[in-house]
Amino acid sequence: MKTNKEKIYDYLMTDVYETGKIAVVTQEIAEVFGLQRSNASSLLNELVKEGRLVKQSGRPVKYIINDHFESQNKQFPKMIGDDGSLSKAIQLAKAAILYPKENINVLIISEMGTGKTELVRNMYAFATSNHVLGVDSPYIEFNCHHFKKEMQTLVNELFGSRLEDSLFAKADNGLLFIDNADILPAKEQSRLFKLLETKRLYSEDMTDYIDCQHLKLILGISGDIDNQFNQHVNMIINLPSLDERSVEEKYNIMLSLFKEEAARANRRIEVSKEVLSQLLLAHFEFNIKELGYQLTSACATAYLRVIDNEKPIKVNSNDLVLRDNQKLIRELSYRQKVLNLLEDVDYVSFLPEGDSYLTKHNIYHKLDKKFQEMGDVSQADSLLKEVHSHIGKILSKYFKGSEDGLAQLSKIVDNRLITTVSDFLQQHHIELERSRFYGLCLHVNALLKDNHNQQQLSQERYVEMIKNYPEEYLHANQLGKVLESDFHLDLSFEETIILAAFFINEEMVTPVSKTVLLYILHGEGTATSLAETTKTLTQANNVYGYDLQLNQDISDVRDDLKDYIANIHQGKGLIVIYDMGSIKSMLNEIALQLNIKIRRLEVPITMLGIDIARRLQMENDIDDVFHDTALEWNRYANKEHKERIIITLCHTGEGGALQMKQVIDKNSRLGYKVIPLAISDRDLLNQEVYSLKKAYYIHCFVGTYDPRMLGIPFIPLRSVFDNGIDNIDATLTFSPIATNRANYDPIYENLAENLKYTPIDKIKTYLPDFINQLELIYTLSEDQQVGLLMHISAMINRLRSPNLTDVNYKIDTDYFLQHFKDDYKSIRRMLKNLEKHFNIIISDDEVALLIQIIRQI
Repeated sequence: MKTNKEKIYDYLMTDVYETGKIAVVTQEIAEVFGLQRSNASSLLNELVKEGRLVKQSGRPVKYIINDHFESQNKQFPKMIGDDGSLSKAIQLAKAAILYPKENINVLIISEMGTGKTELVRNMYAFATSNHVLGVDSPYIEFNCHHFKKEMQTLVNELFGSRLEDSLFAKADNGLLFIDNADILPAKEQSRLFKLLETKRLYSEDMTDYIDCQHLKLILGISGDIDNQFNQHVNMIINLPSLDERSVEEKYNIMLSLFKEEAARANRRIEVSKEVLSQLLLAHFEFNIKELGYQLTSACATAYLRVIDNEKPIKVNSNDLVLRDNQKLIRELSYRQKVLNLLEDVDYVSFLPEGDSYLTKHNIYHKLDKKFQEMGDVSQADSLLKEVHSHIGKILSKYFKGSEDGLAQLSKIVDNRLITTVSDFLQQHHIELERSRFYGLCLHVNALLKDNHNQQQLSQERYVEMIKNYPEEYLHANQLGKVLESDFHLDLSFEETIILAAFFINEEMVTPVSKTVLLYILHGEGTATSLAETTKTLTQANNVYGYDLQLNQDISDVRDDLKDYIANIHQGKGLIVIYDMGSIKSMLNEIALQLNIKIRRLEVPITMLGIDIARRLQMENDIDDVFHDTALEWNRYANKEHKERIIITLCHTGEGGALQMKQVIDKNSRLGYKVIPLAISDRDLLNQEVYSLKKAYYIHCFVGTYDPRMLGIPFIPLRSVFDNGIDNIDATLTFSPIATNRANYDPIYENLAENLKYTPIDKIKTYLPDFINQLELIYTLSEDQQVGLLMHISAMINRLRSPNLTDVNYKIDTDYFLQHFKDDYKSIRRMLKNLEKHFNIIISDDEVALLIQIIRQI
């Protein structure tokens, strides 16, 4: 980590020297870096003593760069192994940058996690320091691996819809690094090879090109592949795997990583000889990157032992969690080298550098601070159960049968993020059920867009989470590092804790006390049958029924019911639904005797039936009986007409719940108000829902977990995505998803013969879905569906024609747009997908005609 002195020197080199400014004064440095003027002056004078700055006398005193010193120090950035396993690679890298005649294209071949990106960044720094590239020259990294499940997005991002939008054009006069280039489809690889040969990027039809003479292009590939790439590049650089490095280099890499951990912890870290030995002997499939994960995991585990004091973090062998495939049996000579290297070592101590820069990014510092502020922590289990209850039950294995849901998710969440999270889970052998995976992606997406409102848990929960779930906390920490590296997302301590909740399996949580639902109804089998039906529909195991026999003595019923309630009570009280009679008074007595909390809900269905039956014996007019009974029942129930709402739930902060709201608002035509809630505390959630229930009719919950509250229906987030966002209204109204499409095969045959500018395969792919969306809203007849398919196909073909001509439909477009505003908005929104995939622009005249066809006006 750089000291303030080095930061000041970098500032003079970049923000000052390279921009043409000649000198700086002490006051400017003090203001820029937030230092006392005396401290700034002291640091500047140190740079003068080192010969890096020249001090000009006068008032005020000015400082300028010593050009002679700088010219002697434009070396390739220091890397571990630059005089060993990396020496040849660095020599080639420097030669590629300094070659005078032309830009040399470079291919870097290595396994994942060996340092390709670090080498390329150092090549760029070397190029700028030697004025091969300007200090403001573009530097772009593009990792094809992030798009491996969405090839079309990969191609669009890299090559652009126009040549001018491509990354090659954006990186002109700079450096473009394309990692995992071997993932590119064959067609795009061919375009890339053509660029490498000609220094030109051609359009797909070869009719246009842009010049790439001044672009430094570096490609990265993982592992051994055929020689196609080798044949098209000027220079090949091979990077060694971690196992191919010497024991000394691997040891120095470990020391560097431990030093970074000490800086993050702002605490001395002591690492035992046994830990160093085990790490040196271990095999890491993902090389340096995986070694870094292991170090962080061990340090964080050790940190928990000294969280409440200032003692050093002592890492021992019990803090390592090495899988069997990592415990390699090394050859004797290698083991002997490790023994020799560590012969005189008892432990290695790493001291923090003490620079205040890390405090704002430092989770350890925050953990100390929160722990010191805490009092007694005695409610760990109940608090953690609350956190876990928001995650939901495991419904299916991770990713199996969920491709459609992922496709829907990718419409909202960046594909790179989905791939990154998926790869992380696979690398760490973590399985998540789909709702939890979708929720995790939505939550991180909200963090990236910075539209979340972080939900604060209590301080006790933070510490108890770490103590009781250290592995899950480490997973969250590791994912945070990946997100920081790939997306420059710096997670706070609180956000890291929230991520950990996603990784806690339900089996790990101690069974919780539950509130019991009890039906008490008159009649043989009435309550027990209703209880069984409820359990079948909800899969709940805390629902019971008590049949109150009509001929039973009241005192016998009281004693029997008391024993039954005592037997089924699970520690959190009962909610009792009963129909009539003296049940209310009996429940009050039992609650006092057993000291059990009982809440009653009277649903007088039996009394209602008795009343109707008696009326029918006296009156024969069905309408009179019905209306009199309905009037009395409405007075009894005191029902009001309330606005319907949907509540979206997320336990990880308002961002996920807000994004769910945006999905529903954007795609639903039901007109229901959507209210996002992100409340982790169960009691607070209860209060908020009860408050909303007074003013609204709550139609359902939608989210990543079922709060199981007030009998309000719950729709899992995965159902919204798996059923398709286009079918969202059917999902929200618990309706079967519309599948009644017309048979279009004969029409396709006809269209294939007549569509000159539109591939029939694209028509088959996108139009049925579009028409199915329309049918869901407008209930189209089969004839209308067929007519729309023919009309829209012809419209697309005409709009794609190179000789596009306007068509006069003789339709009053303004009339339709004014009188059918909702139809216009809905159809216009659905047409965006067709415009995108067919690369066309659909006018308002065309939309008006569609409204006329659909409405049959």
